[in-house]
Formats: sequence, C-alpha cells, structure tokens
Amino acid sequence: MDKDLLRKKIEFLVEFYYEKFDFLRKDSLDTLKKKALDKYLDSGLTIEEIQIELEKEILNRKRLEEEAPTKVSNEMDVRENHHNIYETLEELAYLLRMANVNYYLEGGLIGYLAYNQESDRIHSNINITIDKKDYDKFKSICSVLGISVVDKGVDMLDKDDEKSNIVMSSFEKFEDGAIKRVSYDEDGNTKETILNPQLAGIVYGDDAVNFKGYKLNILPAEYIYFIKDGSSLGKDKIDVAFLKDKIDLKGLKMIQEFSKLEYVPEKKDNDELSSMMNDTTKENTPDNKSMEMSNGKQKVLEKRDTSNDKRENGYAATSTISGMSILAIAIMVICILVMIMYIR
Repeated sequence: MDKDLLRKKIEFLVEFYYEKFDFLRKDSLDTLKKKALDKYLDSGLTIEEIQIELEKEILNRKRLEEEAPTKVSNEMDVRENHHNIYETLEELAYLLRMANVNYYLEGGLIGYLAYNQESDRIHSNINITIDKKDYDKFKSICSVLGISVVDKGVDMLDKDDEKSNIVMSSFEKFEDGAIKRVSYDEDGNTKETILNPQLAGIVYGDDAVNFKGYKLNILPAEYIYFIKDGSSLGKDKIDVAFLKDKIDLKGLKMIQEFSKLEYVPEKKDNDELSSMMNDTTKENTPDNKSMEMSNGKQKVLEKRDTSNDKRENGYAATSTISGMSILAIAIMVICILVMIMYIR
C-alpha cells in the first residue's frame, strides 16, 4: 500500500477511536497520531493488522485506567497520597490569600472538600483556575516563593520530596456574564471553552469551603458531577458514585438545562455604531414621509398661488363688468328721457 495512503488510514483510525473513547483524551489527538505513526507506519503490517494492534492497545489502556484509582502504589498508598495532597493544598491556600487573586478550585478533589469527607482514591493533582487579570500576578508570587510555573501547571514539592502537581487554567468574564475558560493539555496545547451567562452564573458563583482555617473558592459539586457523569475513567466513576446521593438535584437540573443553551455573543458596540450611523443618515437624508410632507406642502403652496391668481383675475373681471353695466344704464336713462320729451 502507498505510504501516504497508509498514513491517512492510520490517522483516520486514531481519530475514530479518539472520538469513541473519552479515556484516550488524556493525551491530545496529535500526540496519539504521532505515536501510532511512529509505531506502525514503517512496521510492514497491513492496515487490518494495524487496526487489530490498535484495538489491543486501547483495551489494555482501558483496563489500566479502571484499575488505577483503586490500586495502591508501591511508593504511596491512598493515605499517604491524601496527606501529601492536603499538605500541598494548605500551602496553596496560603499562597492564594497572599496573592489576593480571583480563583476557583476544580476537579474531583473538591467534591470531597465540599462534603468534608475523605475519598478512597489517589488524587494525582490539584486543579485550579485563575482569573485572567490575576494570572500573571499569581505566577509572580509563585516565582518569589520558588515555585516553578509553566503554562500547563504549577509543580510544588512537599517536604517528603514527593511531587504534587497543581494544574492551572485561566478564566475571563465577559461583559454579558459569559465566561471563557482556557486550559492546557499535557503537551501545553490550549483548549478554550465558553460558558453562556446563565451557566457561568451558577458555575462561577460563590461556592466555598473552609479548609484548615482558609476559605477556598470552589466550583459547585453539581457541576463536577455533571462533567464526570458518563465518563469511562475509573476515578471519575468513583467520584460520580460518591456525589450521586449528596448533590442538589435541582441545581444539577439547572446546570443540565443551561448547558444546552447556545451562546450568542452580544454585538452591543456594533449595534450602537449602526444606530448612530442610521441616525446620522436620517438627519442628512429625508425619509419618504418627510418627502411626502414636503411634496404635500409644495402642492398646497401651488394651490394657494393658483387660488390667488383666480381671486385676482376674478376681481379684475368683476370690476370691468361693473363699469360697463353703469355706462349702459346711463345711456338707457338718457334715451328714455329723450323719448319722453319728444312725445310731449
């Protein structure tokens, strides 16, 4: 088979599986394509054999994903993991208060924080989203404290030198209340998501928890349930099972309904500009009604002029007729007088 054709077929298979299995989306599509091409493009296998191998890899990866949340690591069991993750969270809480930034904690961990209960799975990171206008300020504070900051996350070290990863994203609030969220995958590629004003008002609201004396802003547990429900990832299934009987069902229903609404950005500035341009045009250019009024006024003026002419012509004619009638009467009177004198 032609190499270019084989390349296209491999990429097509990867795209198909990527859309079908959400647990594959921990990696970017481009990363998975590159791995598949590096492994199979020059392997000498037919496309049918390559498809079989890809499916084997997917099944194996699914099995590992399902086992990972409940599997105890050789280096760190669940209890150790929670100790380290909460210790890192306490450092983060102190840092956030010092930085005075607008933020929200997100991810599976906050479901357990919201209900003040321990989870029974390992948490690999702490997810946080920072207001865009405070993002650089927060990065500067991190740098002062010796915390390495990259676009896709923050690496903090606990005192046992076991790494706890803080994954950062940013959000930006629009004038109409909508919110744009910018996150990063493991390759540093950006992903933008826009929440319509109704949904943003619920998700980026005033939910908070008290953690070791610190107030921490969090996304609602109902939203965490909403985005994780239906996931095939083992850790997400554990989180969903934990939250199912605890969340506010009315709040969840509102999130579900608002998520269906299509976001249409406001065009306020353009509308105002168009309105101003239309108003200016109306001032400089007479509309049909104005033209009709002008034409009507002109006709009235013309009618008035014609009436004046008629009145003037009529007056002249009346004056002439009146003069001729008086002369005729005078002649008739003279004739009558002459006839009377002649008869006598």
